[in-house]
Amino acid sequence: NGSTAQGTGGTYGWKVDQSAEIDMINQMFTDMTSQDRDPQWSQTAVSFGATDWGNTYIDVSLTDQHIWYIQNGTSVFDCDVVTGLPTPEKETPQGVWSILEKLQNKILRGDRQTDGSYSYETKVAYWLRVTYSGVGFHDATWQPWFGGNRYTYAGSHGCINMSLSTVEQLYNLVATGTPVIVHY
Repeated sequence: NGSTAQGTGGTYGWKVDQSAEIDMINQMFTDMTSQDRDPQWSQTAVSFGATDWGNTYIDVSLTDQHIWYIQNGTSVFDCDVVTGLPTPEKETPQGVWSILEKLQNKILRGDRQTDGSYSYETKVAYWLRVTYSGVGFHDATWQPWFGGNRYTYAGSHGCINMSLSTVEQLYNLVATGTPVIVHY
């Protein structure tokens, strides 16, 4: 939408493989050699720089309750959403993430109760995981509408709720590994 946002958090980006680097440095010390080289990476991003997610990503505005899928620098899809209820335990986490998995006909489960049951069990048609803790995009057929301030009183447990038709479109557009930028 042309606005600028700042945020921190997420699991996306560059990560040095510390164990491999230690082994490499020890070997160079043993061999008494030196070299200019890139570090060993355990995780990489699209490119180096302030916007290392490149020009293909999903932009989630918690303020606007809206998402955009930017492909090769052009918005090819957008829709209203309902994000997490703005309480510490349910707020959708800000940061730069990525699509970790794409599944169809997934059962989402809440916390396990003392009797062994779950606080909730909900089957969704489309699931695009964003965090290891269980936040993702999914259909929310129980939501009568999306966008606006609905998240302030009928928000999710942190997930990004979408209509069945819009999450199906997003599911078919994006690949695993696509960066996801979540911000206010």
